[in-house]
Amino acid sequence: MAIQTSGTNRISNAGQLQNITSLDSTTSNTISAASSPPTSYGAVGTYTAAAILYTTGGSGRITGGTTFSGSDLKERSGTTNGSSPFYETMSGSQLVSCGLSGTWRCMADHARFSVANYGVFNLFVRIS
Repeated sequence: MAIQTSGTNRISNAGQLQNITSLDSTTSNTISAASSPPTSYGAVGTYTAAAILYTTGGSGRITGGTTFSGSDLKERSGTTNGSSPFYETMSGSQLVSCGLSGTWRCMADHARFSVANYGVFNLFVRIS
């Protein structure tokens, strides 16, 4: 059932807004925030290529969707703000902290490297 005011449809039977001539500031700000992705390095909703450093050798897989603290994410020494080349693995001696905070979700599965002190790179999104 459509929602009408003064005989004019405002929300259609399909749930779509119609004939809206103005928005209050709360609605306008909500729409604007939802349609403007973050662009600051490390902001919630942004992505980074980083490594997880494994200090002990081992086997197994990290499942996509696993979360990590930003302090766990590493980048290649000498790079800053996510500019680290995307390697599959790298020696731990070449990795430094990305300097990130918050909670980051791993976006793909990856296998742990069997040798101690190696980092495995992946794609991460900040979720909080």
